[in-house]
Amino acid sequence: NTMKTIPLNKLPKGELFRLTANGTVYVKGHYVASDKTFSCHKFDDTNSERFLKASRVVYCGFTF
Repeated sequence: NTMKTIPLNKLPKGELFRLTANGTVYVKGHYVASDKTFSCHKFDDTNSERFLKASRVVYCGFTF
């Protein structure tokens, strides 16, 4: 598998991604329409929630 970059809004809900090539693994959550962001949490810590813009480019397609 080769890692590729993709805008966050093109990634399916529940998909794993990274913000940097070798960074922390996150899971894409639900869309927050009022903020135009997606809720995302760390793979190993569901209490660590972040809200990222839909246009944010993320890394996916890696072996985990």
